[in-house]
Amino acid sequence: MSQAFVGTDTSMTRIIAHRGYAGVAPENTVSSVHFAADRGADLVEVDTMPSADGRAVVFHDSRLDDQEGNRGVTDRTGVVWETPFAELVEAQVLDSGEHIPALSEVVRTLPDGVGLNIELKHCGAPTIITGRVLTSHERDERMAQWEPFVRTVLDVLDEFSGEVLFSSFAEGALAALRAQAPDAQLAPIVADRLDVAFELADRYEATAVHPSMDAFGVTLPEPVDPIPVQRAHDAGYAVNVWTIETWYQAAQLRGIGVDGLITEYPGLTTW
Repeated sequence: MSQAFVGTDTSMTRIIAHRGYAGVAPENTVSSVHFAADRGADLVEVDTMPSADGRAVVFHDSRLDDQEGNRGVTDRTGVVWETPFAELVEAQVLDSGEHIPALSEVVRTLPDGVGLNIELKHCGAPTIITGRVLTSHERDERMAQWEPFVRTVLDVLDEFSGEVLFSSFAEGALAALRAQAPDAQLAPIVADRLDVAFELADRYEATAVHPSMDAFGVTLPEPVDPIPVQRAHDAGYAVNVWTIETWYQAAQLRGIGVDGLITEYPGLTTW
């Protein structure tokens, strides 16, 4: 497995296809990954979590159905990490004819020249902590939770020669990754707390930070504040912002020098 730095050259904004351009393709499937690759994505973002028997699968929600606030994107029921791998890969995604893939299938079939942004979504523990900086005691405890699944993901990627950027909302995942893969490229994800993103980036020598648009007020018509991006660049981090859906949002973010757009749709920066 090799990784390359997601650079801070603001003359060239990189495109990260969110779940394989989930706005127009069946998310987190092999077909969506190929769809994104065919349309020029620099990286394809996928979510990963374990099956009940410890395989890494590509899926976003905690459940296969629409219970407990989930969206019901498959024709099966149950919690993903409580479901055996053989059953998960038979689940159909969004009536598309596509199934939930193993991470190994995505890696094996990814076209040459296209990288992966792998979000460590869940480790299968009863509870995980996301969105904040942990105390030292919490960090040790949560890192231990994540270690087996992170090892599984790294094993899948062992022979992959393309670019890989790992990301997560969970500090435990970042800690486990850094402990097991000192050279891995990683990025903390935050919904609105840029201070959390920067503190975690400093703590784990991150390649990038992944804040949401809300962290920059991009949904508002006022000018977007470039100072957080400048601060990140001064510290050596790229800034990849999610989840971009319109030309306006893309233009606002490119205007303040973000490095990557994590987007639902192809073509938001070209005509």
